[in-house]
Amino acid sequence: MSSSITSVGKSSRLHPIEGGDPTPSTIQRTKSIVVAVAEGNRKPSADLWLLLNGLWEELQDPNVIIYVLTEYLDRVEEWLCEEVKATIVVGKPTSTNIMFAIEGAVSRCAVEGKLLLWICCLGRPKELTNRIKICELRPMDGWDNALTGEDLRRSILRLPPTCVVTVVLEVCYVGNLLGLPFEFAADGTSVVHRSAEAEMSKGPHIIVISASDSWAWFGDFQGLQCGAFTLMLTAELGERRRNGRPGINLREVGRVVAPDLERWGGQHPVIALSHAADQDTPLVFPGFH
Repeated sequence: MSSSITSVGKSSRLHPIEGGDPTPSTIQRTKSIVVAVAEGNRKPSADLWLLLNGLWEELQDPNVIIYVLTEYLDRVEEWLCEEVKATIVVGKPTSTNIMFAIEGAVSRCAVEGKLLLWICCLGRPKELTNRIKICELRPMDGWDNALTGEDLRRSILRLPPTCVVTVVLEVCYVGNLLGLPFEFAADGTSVVHRSAEAEMSKGPHIIVISASDSWAWFGDFQGLQCGAFTLMLTAELGERRRNGRPGINLREVGRVVAPDLERWGGQHPVIALSHAADQDTPLVFPGFH
């Protein structure tokens, strides 16, 4: 594909990357979003529609650049229309060039404190870790290995203490994927490894939220605080699942954690690791900025 920006509609910009040059340095945006589409059992077009529909506000912002990793490059253009003003960079997960472009955006925005990073894995929960490794996102300071939970954890801890990192994730995978210092006991209570408290307090404030069906496993938690780490499993959101109402709406999650985010103030990175294992789980993304 050409490395030039192809017009889609009147004012949108689609930038396909497949064996071409990385994103030109002239493209500068105040927000960067990474969308890693890991197609599960549903049609790829359905996954892309959910993502683009959920990012509708960001798609209308000319200051946003969205990186979409998918094997179905042609499906992205199908959903774009003239209202889209963001720059869309599209590439396959195996493309080295789009990885360089993403890593450059991540490093630059992290330094500036303007990073808005979404990694959305739409596969089944058991495939979550593998899906992220397939994308080959690497640590900010290295080029050797695919992104692992430990890499992501180190990258988070390197961010300034004034940052707030929000992780929306299947709860039972938080420990395995991020290597964060807590575990769940059989009765649903949480056990924090105190030896890691000092280390966690050096990094940014980390908020972990479950947007999955794990509520029945772990019960209701009003919150858990350990150094700079907060686990938020609210009874309010849990009740929605048990009573058969629609799945967790991430805008609602944003409202729940808003007081904590406002307490830290300013712009902050948001890492959203989520999946759509349940057909009724709406992927509506909050605009954390």
